[in-house]
Amino acid sequence: MGHAIHFLQRLERLSARESALALRLYRQPALVAECLAFWQPPGDAERFALPLTEGTKGPYLVVAQDGHVVTCLAKGMGIGGLPTLSFGQLNAYLERASQQRSHRSIAQELVGDGEIEDLLSRILVAGQGLSREEMLGLSTLQPMLALTFVRALFQDFDDMEQCQDQWAPKLVKRLPEDLLLRYMQRHWGLGHLLVLCAWNGASPLGPFLQLLDEWTPPPSLAWPVFRQGDLVLGVRAVWAIGKLGRVWLPFYKKQLIESSSALGWLEAIVMLLVLSLRHKKCRAEVHKLLSQRLDMPDVAAIHWGGLRDAVHHLCLRLINEPETLKAEQSAHAKQIFWKVLSERDVPPLYTYDTPEEVPISLAQAFLANLSIDYLNDGNGLLLLFQMIPWLASIDAEALYLPKGLLDVLDITWSASDAKVLIERRRQFYEIFHQPKVSHKVGRNEPCPCGSGKKYKKCCARTG
Repeated sequence: MGHAIHFLQRLERLSARESALALRLYRQPALVAECLAFWQPPGDAERFALPLTEGTKGPYLVVAQDGHVVTCLAKGMGIGGLPTLSFGQLNAYLERASQQRSHRSIAQELVGDGEIEDLLSRILVAGQGLSREEMLGLSTLQPMLALTFVRALFQDFDDMEQCQDQWAPKLVKRLPEDLLLRYMQRHWGLGHLLVLCAWNGASPLGPFLQLLDEWTPPPSLAWPVFRQGDLVLGVRAVWAIGKLGRVWLPFYKKQLIESSSALGWLEAIVMLLVLSLRHKKCRAEVHKLLSQRLDMPDVAAIHWGGLRDAVHHLCLRLINEPETLKAEQSAHAKQIFWKVLSERDVPPLYTYDTPEEVPISLAQAFLANLSIDYLNDGNGLLLLFQMIPWLASIDAEALYLPKGLLDVLDITWSASDAKVLIERRRQFYEIFHQPKVSHKVGRNEPCPCGSGKKYKKCCARTG
């Protein structure tokens, strides 16, 4: 009680605005501690001076490492060499901490009183309905659950593979709706989990990344997602590798050089391009490699040979003029989104007279949530390349639509959507169902599609 009285007496020296800020910080030591964590002051000081107004003459609050206020110094009083920051920095950290608290409350609503398993279930069943606000809430848990998200990602992929074990191509039309729903949810879940894995970069995934050199062949965190061939997942896979950064450069260099599969080549190319755009230190090395191996190999030309020149041209533009390509693609995204909105009855908040008025963040997020085939559709493949400059420059939340816009678009799931996804993959891999080899492929032999899996674990199960 004595400390509180002492502090209140000190407030008499301050203006009304300064007193209000001082009281806010006094009452919320946890908020102050979060600001100090963002700031990461130099040295091993135990106390810090926080300005209550612009300028360098005070007044200041002196706070401890745990965020509790020690005292208040009036204007003109010396701070004795205590570490301090500017008033602008303090306000920025306070805003950031407040936003994080808001996101954390959303995460708490998602988790409720349940366990981590309940949270993962929510991610897997949300499908295309997971909003930007929910992802921001989930992101506050990422530093603690990064490896849990990695495990869930590979478990989700295994679950999708188990779904495929329960159908044959000729029976897709008669698959039960509960199996189709499960497949569709796992499909979207792959993208959500990969984004959460990579949300804060490589640091939270340290134990997983350290194991890469010990695994033969090493697992690609993005491969289960990228191989689905859906733009929704492809953009998330490309963003994630760009965010995780240089740790993946040796992996994809080796994959480009050694890959014997079409999808392996495509994944290596787009991942190397996003790494070169997002990380300047990767640029020279990637450009040197691509200058030698940019041409589409024969195994990829089987599927995309008609786009050979277009893909080659796009890759060169991504290397030489990425910002121009980014501007062109952004304008295209606005046109598409504006057309979609103009065909719907939308509230004033999302009404725009011209495509130019559409916020680019909404237009790009809309494209990032469209299910477009890039396994068999040339337009989907070219769009994936065109979006790389944008994916190299955004934060994770930009991949998601705000809840209000999701409600306006009223995106719903149907069994036919899952059948489309299944048919895309079947069509792409069909060329490998009857391998052109001199002998029958044994079930335990390497699959001739080049995936690195045994035949019975790969094309045999989709054939």
